[in-house]
Amino acid sequence: MQFGMSHSATTNASFRMLDYFNVTPNARYEELWFFTTEQRTFNPETTVSIQDTIIDPEGNLFVRADTTYGNVVTETDRGFAPVRLFNMGVNVQTTIFGTKTFSKGFLRGVRHIMKPTISFNYSPDSESRYLEVVDTDSREEFNDPVEYNPYLGGAIRRPTFSGEQMAINFSVSNTFEGKYYSKKDSTEKKFSLLNNLTFRGGYNFATDSLNWSDLSYSGNTRLFGLITVNFSGMFSPYIYDGSRKTATLLASEDRGLIQFRNFSLNLSTTSIKISQIRDLFRGKSDKDEEKGNNNRNKQGASASKDGGGIKKPQSILDLIDNFTLDYRYNIEWRKDNQSKTQFSTRANSLTLRGRIPLTEKWQLNIGSITYDFDEKAFVYPSFGISRDLHCWNMNFNWYPDRGVYSFFIGVKSSALNFVKYNYGQGNAGSFF
Repeated sequence: MQFGMSHSATTNASFRMLDYFNVTPNARYEELWFFTTEQRTFNPETTVSIQDTIIDPEGNLFVRADTTYGNVVTETDRGFAPVRLFNMGVNVQTTIFGTKTFSKGFLRGVRHIMKPTISFNYSPDSESRYLEVVDTDSREEFNDPVEYNPYLGGAIRRPTFSGEQMAINFSVSNTFEGKYYSKKDSTEKKFSLLNNLTFRGGYNFATDSLNWSDLSYSGNTRLFGLITVNFSGMFSPYIYDGSRKTATLLASEDRGLIQFRNFSLNLSTTSIKISQIRDLFRGKSDKDEEKGNNNRNKQGASASKDGGGIKKPQSILDLIDNFTLDYRYNIEWRKDNQSKTQFSTRANSLTLRGRIPLTEKWQLNIGSITYDFDEKAFVYPSFGISRDLHCWNMNFNWYPDRGVYSFFIGVKSSALNFVKYNYGQGNAGSFF
């Protein structure tokens, strides 16, 4: 049986200062009671274990042995062992608005919303107080002491420890919006230029070196209402020796304040329908699309009412109108060990999914067709066919790249969904 106790107390507040600043101080104290801990001790006794013996053709005996110069012994210590953790901080935030308007032209206005935040956080050193150290070798020149956490948790969480932290952190979040004039309906409409362009950094007073943190940034936006663009990266104020960060500031060597380290750009779409792409090139508005969808629904209902079955497509594009496309593209620029900028593509693939109605009851399913542009190959395509059996559903799925297939038939009703039959590549089927 494992047991322990956890106590915590928090306090926080929020108030305005000088009418423009939101101030939120906070503090947290936590006490964990452990009644069993792990204790490691070093046994300096040297042991020799014979692995094998070899006799050469001349009759000489050779012995291969493994010598261990001490070993670590782990024992469970029972007794009251409390852990006390504390941290406190204060955040100060404000919002700054900037607007520029134009009376003529396509662009009628730009708005910038900036939210700077400064925070101070403090937590005392808990590593030197609670972490233990054990030797690993009786020979001084080979001894490499290991630091370990004796509080394993169990009934309560295992605590994590850190050195003293006394840092000032800052972040600046930016949002850019625009307004344009639409000649179509003679109104001004808003659009987003850039969302959440955020810069983060900080300075830790408690460390002996590397007090400044890296300057990181991230942001996102949407293109044409279909493509999501996310980007992030990092600058460093320190000189690098290959991939190792040194404690020398760039400013101390008159090499500027910061240097580029990496940048990542990710483009993605989320289930874009073929019909949306067609409407984009046709210049259809959302209202036109909604009207077209209503007309299609009425026509489908009329066809069903008249017993005409599914609506006949007018072209191949109509046949795949409800197909969805998912595109992933991720690239990265990074400084290598020789401080040269390297470019790499992490992902570049296009996935097609959808269903083609063959008849009123039969349907062809394209589960996933993914093409990797870097590998120049299709990745795990899947196909299937399904049949509506009124009270039952039946489908067959095939994964040709992996040589896997499955067959399923089951009752539609959720109350009887245990009545089913599965048959797959493993040739294992069950009725119930």
